[in-house]
Amino acid sequence: MSANEEILIHTSDLPLGEPVSSVGAMLARNRKKFGPNPAFAERASVAGDYVHRTWDELVNHVLRVHDHFNRAGLKPGDRVGFVSGNSYFRLIAELAAMSGGFVAVPVFAG
Repeated sequence: MSANEEILIHTSDLPLGEPVSSVGAMLARNRKKFGPNPAFAERASVAGDYVHRTWDELVNHVLRVHDHFNRAGLKPGDRVGFVSGNSYFRLIAELAAMSGGFVAVPVFAG
């Protein structure tokens, strides 16, 4: 960093809430608290409308992918690699891996 650069620190007065023990516990808590409310939004296409996903949908998708990982014989600590751009589906894959104690290894494309 040069002498002319300054470091900006952003703070918030919003409380962080109670800590949870795992990603899975966080998802369960948020589903219970926010179920039908939006959890994620992304454009259907470059100029398209946004598609919103609720906490209920997000957690259901995470559980389904997590179930696939288990049926494939993965064990906690195993690596789960995937190639993807930034998308809802990448988020689901990462959350499913982390929720199961797997190591998410995303390779970003695009």
